[in-house]
Amino acid sequence: MNAKHYKTLPLAAAITAAIVMLAPAAHATDRARAIQRARMGHAPTASTVVNPNPFRSASKQVGRYIVSFQEAPLAQYDGSNPQLAAIPRIKGPVDTGRLAVRSLEARQYVSYLDSRQQSYLAAIEKTVGHPVPVRQRFQYALNAAVVEMSATDAARVAKMNGVAAVSIDEVHPLATDIGPGFIGASNLWFGQPAGQDDIFIGNFDSASTGYRGEGMVVADFDTGYNSLSPSFAATDDSGYSFINPLGAGNYLGDCHINNISLAGCNDKVIGVFDLVSDPAPVSAEDYQGHGSHTASTIAGNARWADYNG
Repeated sequence: MNAKHYKTLPLAAAITAAIVMLAPAAHATDRARAIQRARMGHAPTASTVVNPNPFRSASKQVGRYIVSFQEAPLAQYDGSNPQLAAIPRIKGPVDTGRLAVRSLEARQYVSYLDSRQQSYLAAIEKTVGHPVPVRQRFQYALNAAVVEMSATDAARVAKMNGVAAVSIDEVHPLATDIGPGFIGASNLWFGQPAGQDDIFIGNFDSASTGYRGEGMVVADFDTGYNSLSPSFAATDDSGYSFINPLGAGNYLGDCHINNISLAGCNDKVIGVFDLVSDPAPVSAEDYQGHGSHTASTIAGNARWADYNG
């Protein structure tokens, strides 16, 4: 089995009232610069990615790889293992089909995947003949581990029993300028074919329509968010205050960590996670600008602005 390429793509959903932000940590020198830009209402500019493909110069050079295993992740498990029950669905007034990820059956299956992963990782070290650093493991949406190894080692691991795929974790420049047209968002917004340049006609998001996205939650996996920007304030420029669907003061993820972002969580940004920085300090603040761009496109507040006077 040949190693496949892994490419990161931006994910867009819908205009919402509450968002969950994820981000890497930032350098202290960037923090002061971001504060100044945020208070001016501007997102930080994106930095240049240096050496975007560092793992191909030599077969023995260590890189980061995503090793996927053959067992289905929790989200796709269908109960085919006779020793493990299928994952039940959450029942309510409206049948959403959502998995009960905190159920006994779910916990048992995640524990099973965890045990299998440990066995696979031990086998990987035996195959390559040396310790392999493990940076992250996943069981819910993906049954995989992120490891550091050489391209030669990766080729060996890809041939192992139980390994479904080995994908190199490549760095790609953060850039987008045709997102809405590319994903067909205008067709969804208007319910009919619409050109890319027509996405803002008719003021589809105006207060008169009554649509403010309350009750919807969006997760934006990106470089974080500009927490001091009006786009992520608990009250928008029209004076409308958003409602935290978890209840005021209840948050997700790393909101409890001091200085997780410059402004902290609020009724608009109800959760933040840092899945990159290890060890601490962690941060969800955006020092590149891309995450602020995508997050405000998906779930940003209504804002007033002057253009060209």
